[in-house]
Amino acid sequence: MATTDSIFSVLDDEDHFLKCFGVFRKRLQEKDMTSEDWLANIVTDVRPKVVQSVDQSTKGTLKALGVGSGDGRTEDYFLSHIEGDFAQIHQSLVEPNRLLAEQHKKNTQQTNKKNVTYDWNVQTLEEYMEEMKGFKYHLISAIHSLYHMTNPEESLGFLYDQLEENGNLLIVLRSEKSVAGLIAPGIPSQYNKIIIESSRFVLDYFDARGIPYDLHVRDLTLDVSGCLDKVIPEEASLLLDFLTHVKDFCKAPLPPGIKDSVFSALRETVENSSKSQGVIYPYHCIVVQRRHGQ
Repeated sequence: MATTDSIFSVLDDEDHFLKCFGVFRKRLQEKDMTSEDWLANIVTDVRPKVVQSVDQSTKGTLKALGVGSGDGRTEDYFLSHIEGDFAQIHQSLVEPNRLLAEQHKKNTQQTNKKNVTYDWNVQTLEEYMEEMKGFKYHLISAIHSLYHMTNPEESLGFLYDQLEENGNLLIVLRSEKSVAGLIAPGIPSQYNKIIIESSRFVLDYFDARGIPYDLHVRDLTLDVSGCLDKVIPEEASLLLDFLTHVKDFCKAPLPPGIKDSVFSALRETVENSSKSQGVIYPYHCIVVQRRHGQ
């Protein structure tokens, strides 16, 4: 019988995770709009709110927090479009993957934003929470990083509580209608370490508390060719590792029924797709602003 000692999450191997992530990015294709178009729409929505959140007591300094920032591609894009609104931006970054944190740091050194300062924290959100309770931010972003929170309700409450009045929280997660969102429920979290399977958990969390939010939807197409072949090629195997978050998924000694469930969900998604070799992979960006008294 399989034990967790012989089954690993992709998070247990930084190098392997980056390989899988690289394949996933390579196989994502835009639908109807480019990445910049999608982000520009969010900037247009959020920028006035962020400016409003910075009061005179900070002397024009924006305090921002990035949670699970990875290589910082999305956050850097956002900062580049709002940095002109502030005399100074201080960006705190929390990223447990050392290699991604180093890559992000190198990227920021190359762009040389003169009015942006950084502090780097190579740790999990839970570790950071223990150290930084009570410290407030005007902008908190969590871009594809909340899937693995060990106590998701406590962590979401923490992020909301760390907002200054009128501060903004940006959360990007896959939709439950994405292929990974459909696959995840069939894999116990002890194997892939995924606690939040999709944006549905976060939307339900804020709905239950009467906290309003704006929702931006981004549709992409994911090329899953090879993932259902009788003999699965190496690149497709790496993609399956990313989608399931189980290292060496095809070879891992998972309990009976799990792999069948994954391949069944993937096959059904492909059959229902209008794309010849791909499936629609929707993202949700949830924007929450903390109002007075909330």
